[in-house]
Amino acid sequence: MFIGNLAPDGSRAVHFNLTPAGETNVTFHVAWRNGLNTHTTDLALPVSFGEDKRRADLVASNIEVVPEGDLYRATGDVANAGLESARSVLVTVGPPAIPTDPYRVYVVGTLDPDDVAPFEVTFRAGADVTEIPLIIDYRDSDGNPFSVTVPFSIENRTAEGTAAPAILVLVPAAVAGALVLAAALAVLWYLRRRRR
Repeated sequence: MFIGNLAPDGSRAVHFNLTPAGETNVTFHVAWRNGLNTHTTDLALPVSFGEDKRRADLVASNIEVVPEGDLYRATGDVANAGLESARSVLVTVGPPAIPTDPYRVYVVGTLDPDDVAPFEVTFRAGADVTEIPLIIDYRDSDGNPFSVTVPFSIENRTAEGTAAPAILVLVPAAVAGALVLAAALAVLWYLRRRRR
């Protein structure tokens, strides 16, 4: 890039656009003339990657697992707690779980900052499995892929049909109430009989 003439003690800003494939050093070869003399120098600048502080930050919450026959259904919410939109958001599960139909992968779509969306995934897992990774894949506005893994437990699962029916819960309470009432009536009968 040609800069042109510089006044004594002068400077000029020059902008470069670089797209490095990895962290490396970028070497700038600078050549200038001072009168008839030619001078050169090399300037090496390190290129290091950091995390974008404005990027999307996806968080999963309210995860509930329900066994349905030989598979499990996990439902919950995924929220974007970041400052930029998350695009092409997909939710699935990873090994040791095996994603199964009807919801192998749940497509959420775009999540703008502060947005929340529900998800639902279905999977199979062995009897000895206690924890499953929930995988949330998304892309930024430049198309760069990102992935978030959230482990969740299937030990404390909500079992459909395993909760005791209301009648079974009420039976012990009714029996206890009847016993208390019978004891109270027996005491009253005894006190009345004793007074006569």
